[in-house]
Amino acid sequence: MDASIQDDRMFEQAFRYSTIGLVIVDIDGTYLKVNEAYCQITNRQEESILSQIFIDHIHPLYRNEVADSFHTLLHEEKRSVNQEVMLDTVSESDSWVELSISLIRDDEAGRLYYLIQVQDLTIQRTISSKLKVSEAKLNQVIETVPSGLVMMDQTGIIIFANQLAEEILKVRLDGGVRDGVRSSYNAPEWKNRHLDGRPMTDEELPFSVVMRTRQPVFGIEHMIEGEGGEKTLISVNAAPLYDEFDQITGVLCSITDITAQKITEQQLLEANLLFKRKSEIDGLTGIPNRRSFDKTLQAEWDESERAGSLLTLIMLDLDSFKHFNDTYGHQKGDDCLRKVAVAIDRVVQDHKGFLARYGGEEFTVIKRGASLEESRYLAEEIKEVVYQLQIPHQTSVIDNVVTVSVGVAVKQNEHCRDSKMLFDWADQAMYQAKKKGRNQVLVYNK
Repeated sequence: MDASIQDDRMFEQAFRYSTIGLVIVDIDGTYLKVNEAYCQITNRQEESILSQIFIDHIHPLYRNEVADSFHTLLHEEKRSVNQEVMLDTVSESDSWVELSISLIRDDEAGRLYYLIQVQDLTIQRTISSKLKVSEAKLNQVIETVPSGLVMMDQTGIIIFANQLAEEILKVRLDGGVRDGVRSSYNAPEWKNRHLDGRPMTDEELPFSVVMRTRQPVFGIEHMIEGEGGEKTLISVNAAPLYDEFDQITGVLCSITDITAQKITEQQLLEANLLFKRKSEIDGLTGIPNRRSFDKTLQAEWDESERAGSLLTLIMLDLDSFKHFNDTYGHQKGDDCLRKVAVAIDRVVQDHKGFLARYGGEEFTVIKRGASLEESRYLAEEIKEVVYQLQIPHQTSVIDNVVTVSVGVAVKQNEHCRDSKMLFDWADQAMYQAKKKGRNQVLVYNK
């Protein structure tokens, strides 16, 4: 199966079956794609959603805030924006969600769109608003919610955990006691780490932050590693519990297993990076394409300007290649281009340069820091390595094997004003090399 097709199918499956609401929105705010989880969160049919605009499903009180997030991502260097908002629903009850909005660029089509992850927070919000109710009533509620809920005393000892919390933390707590020992938030049964794997200190844990600040905390993400090495990614909301004298008696934590969400995020990121890499590689030869060349040339020009260094651009064209295709067919022509690309790339890599297929039978080489003579030597090596391939070309006007004409331009003084001028110089030199007989190197001389 073609790798790109398989990647597309993997992306589609990750999107469709994610337990997190996923939405792709066009730059103008119109829906492009939604998954089933999002339809369930909004209690709407997919057909109905796709005929509307995303902002219309946000509560009027929060629409400006969401619009500002779109604007921030579009005009500032931020990868994502997270915010909690209410949805505009047909029911009378409030519907809270957490939005994670990212701006995605389709480099091949030059198109921008937003990827939005939607997490239902309605139940967590409901629980947070009832933190000061009696423990008995609270226990009745937290055993039925789809989140792990843990209650700790002032020292961090777990005095209550619902069943889901036990599953997430991978411990068994009977009334707060495990094997005769009361478990704490930093019990040896699991290790707390940041998402990047760094150890998490006790002071960084949600319990400690709440006890220190006397303020609730939301969305603290970290990883717990069990005794067997199994890893679970969690998001924790934590808030202080008070007695009738307004003194903190403990901390209540709402724990959500976000392992599936993070896997989806990573799959989407990898799919996007793969798509970007493919968009910069020539499908025939496997070397960088013209898009990659344009980007690299400008970057190398900017660096040479900053450092005051030399910059070389080499352009080469296969001689009489139209005759080659006419004589041997396009399949042989493609084989020829691949062989030439591999041979030239070895030479260019030895010189720590950059090779790209500019289009058709034209190739380009970028090399920073080379003198005029060093650049000429590199160009001669390229011409010779192609000749040594001895690819038959009986209809060539210059030889009976495939040859190349090479133009060299070096930015070494103020006469070369920008990268476009350097490109024009190399192009002119290549044209003159063809005009003077082909199968030769010509250096542009201002």
